[in-house]
Amino acid sequence: LGTYKNVVYVEMLKFSSRFDRNPESYILGLSLENGKLLFQKSTNEGKYHFYPISMSILKDGKAYLYGEYFDKDGNVMKDKSKGFAFVGIDETGKTVSEKYSSWELDLGKHLGTNGNGKIDNFGYMFLHNMIQTEDGSIYAIGEGYKKAASGLGIATTILAGAAGGSSGISTVKLKVTDMLIIKFQPDFTVKEATIYEKSGNDIQLTSGSEFVSTQMLGKQIKYGYGAFDYAYTQMNKDGSSFSVCYSNYERGKDYKGATFNSITYNDGKLTQDKIQTKSDATKSIVLPARQGQVLIMDYYKKDKKVDLHFEKLN
Repeated sequence: LGTYKNVVYVEMLKFSSRFDRNPESYILGLSLENGKLLFQKSTNEGKYHFYPISMSILKDGKAYLYGEYFDKDGNVMKDKSKGFAFVGIDETGKTVSEKYSSWELDLGKHLGTNGNGKIDNFGYMFLHNMIQTEDGSIYAIGEGYKKAASGLGIATTILAGAAGGSSGISTVKLKVTDMLIIKFQPDFTVKEATIYEKSGNDIQLTSGSEFVSTQMLGKQIKYGYGAFDYAYTQMNKDGSSFSVCYSNYERGKDYKGATFNSITYNDGKLTQDKIQTKSDATKSIVLPARQGQVLIMDYYKKDKKVDLHFEKLN
């Protein structure tokens, strides 16, 4: 999940058997120096059952875990989450604060959710990162994904069934959708939310995935398939500017190819920019540079040459 004060925070799902459909969730604290276990605590100790996605250190110097939360007796493998939780935690594993933003009452006012976490024309949200600016505002960077029927999976399953076998491919697929930035007040009260449209990516799933909750599949996209478009977030030292960077693919009349996109916060405003990365190079890689810039590395296989140049982001 992250590191804080020489402690590595790891989430562990504990299954009682291979057929267990409701695993217990724990936070493990490991020493960054020697790897020893410092603490192990259940994520079911608070008001709700909390399943963390990641961790951020904000400007107050404190560590915050964030992820979806469920009822105490909820099942993460099949139930819909109630919203997002932001849990402050110290280096001993002690919970120092809890804030819950529900889909129905808090996030729904700004995102048009149906109370079960699904956002209109966006799907479910995977929260990649969370940062805090100089004025204390907190920005959460998310990306959408949703289930869809898989023509390939359905056809393959029918053919495999006729032959008396199994296709190993799910009849559903996941579709990665748009970027999302949610602005919170310092106490994690939702202030506003903006969706940034981009092209979608399809991810074919393995057999059995149709029985797993969509929210649980979000972690598979991130850590199993690595298929989200989000790349990284850069921020300057005083918190007055940051850039959220992600990839996209355009199919327009004037340009068809990959782009590297950014959403930049500066002077209290969010602006967008993009760089067309389609070129004569065999491969192009976009790397972080100083705030407001990226370093593009172009590799030319035939010429056995690498070209590096900086590009400014608006």
